[in-house]
Amino acid sequence: MLQKEKASRTQKGIVYINEPYISELNGYTQDVLEKIGTSKENQEGFDSLRDSLSMRLRAFAMKNTTDSMKLPSTKEVYQELMSSHREKVNETELIAIERVINSVAAELETVEQQARIKESLTQLLSKNYSGDTQPLVQKLFLETIGVNSKTARVFKAIHQNIISCCQYQIKSSVTNNGLMTGDVRGPEGWQICVLFAHDVVNITHRRREKSLGQTEYQFWFEWVLHMTFDKELQTLNAAVLKIVDLQFEGNPSPDIREEIEKRFCYGRLHVA
Repeated sequence: MLQKEKASRTQKGIVYINEPYISELNGYTQDVLEKIGTSKENQEGFDSLRDSLSMRLRAFAMKNTTDSMKLPSTKEVYQELMSSHREKVNETELIAIERVINSVAAELETVEQQARIKESLTQLLSKNYSGDTQPLVQKLFLETIGVNSKTARVFKAIHQNIISCCQYQIKSSVTNNGLMTGDVRGPEGWQICVLFAHDVVNITHRRREKSLGQTEYQFWFEWVLHMTFDKELQTLNAAVLKIVDLQFEGNPSPDIREEIEKRFCYGRLHVA
C-alpha cells in the first residue's frame, strides 16, 4: 500500500500531498485489489490500476497547493484506462474474428455474399468499442451472414455446447469414480481445424485436460472429436470421439500410473 510522505514546496516544484488524497489512493487501491484478486488472468486489471495510480500521482505533482484545481478521482482514472484497455483487447479479438469469418466465407459463399460479409466486417473494425463483442458478432450473423447460411453452420459445429457433450461422455465413462480433471488454459487447451475437401467438410476439435487434486504428480490427456459433413453442411456423415494422448508429470507410484494408463488405454482410447 502507499505510504504517506510529506514534503514542502521547494524551487524544484515538490508538492505536499494532502492526507485526504493519500487516504483516497489507499482506499481505492485496496478496493480494486480485492475485486480483481491475484490471478494472472486479471493482468488487464492490474495494468489499469498501476497506470491509474501513476497518472494520479503525476496529477498530484502538477497540482498547486490550493484546492481550486479539481483532479479526477483515482476511480475515474482507473475506469477510463480500463475502457482503453478493453478497446485494445476488442480490436485484437475483432481482427481475429474478421480473419476467420472471411476465410470460411471464401470457401462456402458466393462472391456477392463474400463481398457483403467483408464490408460488414470492415465497418465493424472501423469503430472503437469497449463493451462486450458478442452482441456485435450476433448482429453480424443475423443481418449479414445469415443464421442458416453455410458459414453459420460451420460455427455451429465449433460451439461450446459441442465440447460440453464430449466432456460429459468422457467424464461419465473414463474419468468417473473420483478421477478429477479440468481444462488446460493456453493455446494447447483447445484447437480447432476446419478442412474443406472436394465434397466434404471435416471439423476437428482437439482438447487437453489435466488432473486436479494431486500434489506428488499430475497427468494430462488429449481427446479429439472428428466430424465429417457433406459439402453443404446439412448432414453429419460421421463423428468419432477418442483419447489420443496421455502424459505424466511428477512421480506417481507404479500402481497408480498403471491404473490411470489402463483407464485411458495408454492414451489410445476410442470413446464413441
